[in-house]
Amino acid sequence: MKYFALLALGLLLCAAAAAEPTAPPQLLLARGGGIQATAEHGDVFYLSTGCTVTAWRQGAGMINALGDTRTQPLRGFIVALERHGDYLYAGYRAEPESGIAVYSLADPEQPVLLGSTQYHPGPYFALNTMRVIGQRLYVFDRYDGIFAADLAQPQNLTFQQVSTVSAPYDGVALVGDRLYFSGLDDFGYATVGAFDFSAPLSPLSLGNSLLGGAWNRIDIAGNYAFAFGETLGVFDIADPANVKPVSTSTPLPTDLSLLLDGHAWNIDRDQIQVIDLTTPTQPVISATVPFVAGAGLPLLVQRSGTHALLGYESGDLQRLDATRPTTPTLTGTASLPSVTSVVDIVFRGDRLFVPNYLSVHVLDRHSLVRLSRQNLLLNGQQAGAEAFTIEGDRAYFRRQDTIGVASIGSDDNLTVLGSWSVPQIQSAAVRGGILHAAHYVGSGAYRLAIVDLRDPAAPVQLASVPVPDMDHLVVQGTRLYAIGNPSVGQGELLIMDISTPQSPQLLGRVTTCFGFGLEVDARRGLAAMHCQGNVQIVDVSDPTQPQLRALIGAQYLNGTQMHGRSLYVSRAAKLQEWDLSDPSQPQLLHELPIGSSRPRVSADAHLYLIANGIQVLKLDRLFADGLER
Repeated sequence: MKYFALLALGLLLCAAAAAEPTAPPQLLLARGGGIQATAEHGDVFYLSTGCTVTAWRQGAGMINALGDTRTQPLRGFIVALERHGDYLYAGYRAEPESGIAVYSLADPEQPVLLGSTQYHPGPYFALNTMRVIGQRLYVFDRYDGIFAADLAQPQNLTFQQVSTVSAPYDGVALVGDRLYFSGLDDFGYATVGAFDFSAPLSPLSLGNSLLGGAWNRIDIAGNYAFAFGETLGVFDIADPANVKPVSTSTPLPTDLSLLLDGHAWNIDRDQIQVIDLTTPTQPVISATVPFVAGAGLPLLVQRSGTHALLGYESGDLQRLDATRPTTPTLTGTASLPSVTSVVDIVFRGDRLFVPNYLSVHVLDRHSLVRLSRQNLLLNGQQAGAEAFTIEGDRAYFRRQDTIGVASIGSDDNLTVLGSWSVPQIQSAAVRGGILHAAHYVGSGAYRLAIVDLRDPAAPVQLASVPVPDMDHLVVQGTRLYAIGNPSVGQGELLIMDISTPQSPQLLGRVTTCFGFGLEVDARRGLAAMHCQGNVQIVDVSDPTQPQLRALIGAQYLNGTQMHGRSLYVSRAAKLQEWDLSDPSQPQLLHELPIGSSRPRVSADAHLYLIANGIQVLKLDRLFADGLER
């Protein structure tokens, strides 16, 4: 009787747990993302990456990271920073809205988020930049104009619209009573204009002009605009409605330039050209100084007080002395604590392996601190990976039409062991050291190559069979799942038996959408197809007769992840959790205002999102199934 009583109690508890709705995912921390903006406070400067801010100490030689806001991430990525007194203001974008966050700098080394506000009711607005002018914070929106807030109460901002002029406010400069603006419009054309700012709450537009030419960056000093591209263009902007070119012929090796006091730097991979602008109408290249740039494309080129800061995709950060523009001098270097660009997230124990096209980054899974940055040597080139997966102590990665294999050492170091190539790979998947690669062979024909990579130095091709046009391969157990593209605008889900690698067999197919992503949970017998405007749930429990069960509307779909009975859908600026207990009738459980792509769930019930960096959320899961995906 005691046994039956305990059994009944257990059943009641399980039933209660099943009936109890889950709590929404809880955002724990975020790190990494693109470098966007800087601000300074004495010998401390602030750098935004993704949706967080990090404080840095301006030391001699090294630049030292201090506190950050990883546990207080914003809902969008930061595009502008401004400091006023002991407060830091961050302008951020989150589709379809933008906002202003306020941080306390009572401890300059540790910004603390106090709150955020919208400067405009929307619904669509796009913050370009911000400036503190006098005792007001001005927000410049390329579509809705200019907004201002009095800083008398620095924690509680109330904005009013002071101009409705839409313009590309990529940069602004106050020269006397004139506020100049410059930037690239939605079509990539360089624009310069100005306002009479003598009445700060009623700025009067003085007009604007297109500069013409292929310019990528425009800076303003005095009554001149300096446009950087393949050449340096100098324009007289005294009359903003009738801008006049005065010099457009100085050639530049790169379009990466920075305007300083009476000079400009043009920054190449191995040198900096110094351009003398003391006579703006006659720019002269006065010196060429050797320089070793950081790895990858530059994401930040900005003056910060007496320094010039350069930030790169690799996470390299360089500081130069901006007070001596005639002799560029490197005064400090650092590495960002996390990764700037993310292709995917792969779990291995307490580590995250995060690839991008430059490198593979190894992060601590709990803090998102970068532990190492590694390049993979393949075909004589040191680079990263377009796709990456791990099985045991082996990593498999793709770079163009080559699949590489690397060992993972006890110190997480990657050593390339071998590779296999075939032209025009569409998609590839590995399970148990066996590679399945769909590739185009010409004349409208496709084949599936099955290759044994267990000895990476000597790959053995086991089979090559004709298949339909197929993409987004997923291997689980003895089944291969793929999206077929039989005709333009039409798609299908294909299921193959690969238990005998030498002779794969098509088991079943079902007409679906023209898909651009596939998620499979073979244990539950479900697949999720990523379609234009929806997610299609397909029952694959009988591989010979897959059946469409439901459609989930999802405009601007970025990715999905199935975990247990939940389906996480990342779309536009929202993260949704759907209950698939009944696959025919998915139920929306939660919706969070987080824009992201490629959600990934770890074994300890944490959800990792690629969201201009990486965000980590805690899931409400009493019974985790131990599967990392």
